[in-house]
Order: sequence, then C-alpha cells, then structure tokens
Amino acid sequence: MILPLVIVLLSLAPLSLARQWYDVHFGTSPPYPPPQFFVELAGQMIVPHLPHAGEYYIFPAMQPWQGGGIYQSVLDGRSGKWSFVNGWCCAKGFPCSSPFSSKWDHAGDPRAGWTNVIKHESTGTTKTTHVNLGGKFFNQVLFGIELYNQHWDFGWLEFKNIFIRSNGRDTKWCTTPISDTAIFEIAKPVATVDRRGVTCFIAALVQKQPSHPQPP
Repeated sequence: MILPLVIVLLSLAPLSLARQWYDVHFGTSPPYPPPQFFVELAGQMIVPHLPHAGEYYIFPAMQPWQGGGIYQSVLDGRSGKWSFVNGWCCAKGFPCSSPFSSKWDHAGDPRAGWTNVIKHESTGTTKTTHVNLGGKFFNQVLFGIELYNQHWDFGWLEFKNIFIRSNGRDTKWCTTPISDTAIFEIAKPVATVDRRGVTCFIAALVQKQPSHPQPP
C-alpha cells in the first residue's frame, strides 16, 4: 500500500523560471565525515513522456557530505529525446525514448572506486561506468528533478523496487524521507540490518507535482 506524504512549502521569494529544483531525499546523521554512509543505490525508474526539447534533468543520485559534485544516472532532455548520462556529474550516455523502464545500480567503496550500471529494460541496452571516487563519503541519497527554463509538465515521476544500503546499524534514515519541494507518495520503507549494514527497500516512490506554485 502506498501511503501519501505531503509537505507544503510557502515562500515569499520572487518566482523565477530560470532554475527549478525538486527532490525527495534520505540522509544519514552528523557528525561529518559521517560514520554511517551510503554504499549502494539501486532500483527502477519509469521514464515519463518528454513534452519537448529542453533542459530537463531527472535522476536518482548520491551526494557526498563534502559537496563538489553528484554521482547519478540522469535523464537529459535537451535533444528532444531522453538520453541517459551515467556517472560522476557528466559523461556520455545512450539515447532512449519514453515511456520505458530503466534499471540502475550504483555500488562501490568510498575509499576506492564505484561502478554504475544502467539497463534499458525494453531494448536490453546496458551502459557500465567505473568511477574513481576515493575519499568521497555519500551521506545523501536523492531522487531529483532539475529544470532550467522549463515547467514540471511531464506528469508523475515513478521509481520502483528501490534498494539503498549503508554501513552501520542505525535505520532511522530509511524511514524518514524528506522533501520541502515536491508532493510525493511512498510505500512504507522496510529496513533490515545484517553484518553488511542497513538495507532499505522501498517498493514505490512517486513524485506527483511541486509543493508550491510554479513560475509562469
């Protein structure tokens, strides 16, 4: 059963269409560098219809506490057809059309390298990227929408069968998703603890619309 969670943000700041950001995120607790950090993010995305060419960026991602970049599998809509960009910030991806389902897996060791695999589940196309990110400890997992001079006009964004894994034994981060920018529904997260750390399973996460009015 998917349970609705709605958080509304009221802002007095002037509205600007230049850059719009929406996300649902999970985070481990301070201090930083974090004693508990994320080591894997995997799941499926139902890719929405792309209305037209423009700077639409949609992604699951992990961010390090130090900042300075993002490790992601991002859909890029600039060409008028979605294409996937895979890895640390920016790398060449592969073209795709919508709707379809994509499967992705970020896994690695903060002290060494990471491997990111994307699979187009309609065509079977896969892309694997190896990235050396030694020294980056990821304390945030996010499901993001980043728009430049565009509206959120592609409907709902759905993620399924999400697995997030961290070291440590604290499960609080799994059960407390946060968003002050998007209205979303989420199936109840299920956390398990074993010798490898915490595994969080989320059957479905749907970002439905902005929680505040979009600029004209």
